[in-house]
Amino acid sequence: NAFYFGTAELTRLLTDAANAVAQEYPGSVLVVGNLSREGGGDIPPSVSHNSGRDVDVSFYAYDRSHGREGSPGIIHFNQDGVSDEGDSAGRWEFDTARNWAFVRHVLGDPRVVVQWIFVSVPLRNRLLDHALRLGEPATLRRRAQQVLMQPRDSSPHADHFHVRIACPPRDRKS
Repeated sequence: NAFYFGTAELTRLLTDAANAVAQEYPGSVLVVGNLSREGGGDIPPSVSHNSGRDVDVSFYAYDRSHGREGSPGIIHFNQDGVSDEGDSAGRWEFDTARNWAFVRHVLGDPRVVVQWIFVSVPLRNRLLDHALRLGEPATLRRRAQQVLMQPRDSSPHADHFHVRIACPPRDRKS
C-alpha cells in the first residue's frame, strides 16, 4: 500500500523542490514514496507518517551501467555512495549534486520549516562536503548540519530521505 496524503505545505514543498531540481538538472524526476494515510494514523512500517508532515523520497542516482541520471526508486547505498543490494548492486551511484540541490531547495523554502531530513551518516557527509566545495552560504550549511540526521531508533536511511516538516501554524492547537 502507498499512502499519498500530505499537508498542503508538504506537497507544495515537494512539488517546488522537484521542479527546481528538474530545472537545474533537466530530466530529473523526484520519486516520492509514502506520505500519510488520509485522515492520519500510523502506516506500517513507517510509524511516524501519521500527520501528513512526513514523506519518504528516493535519492537521485546516476546509472553507472548506462552512463546517465536515473530514478531507481528506493535502493540502498553503501558508505561510498554505490548501490549494494540485490540486482542493483554496483549499478547506481548516489548523485551527490542532485541530492544536494534537493536539500538546498527544501531548506531554502521560506514558507516551510523543515524539522528533519533523515539520511545515513556517510551520505550526509557527502552532501555537506559537496555544499562546502560549492561555496554554499555558511548559514545554509549550518542549517543542513542541523537537519540532516541519521535517526537513532530506526534504519540509518541509506536508501531514501525521510523529510519531516514542522506543524503549520494554522494546524496548531492553542
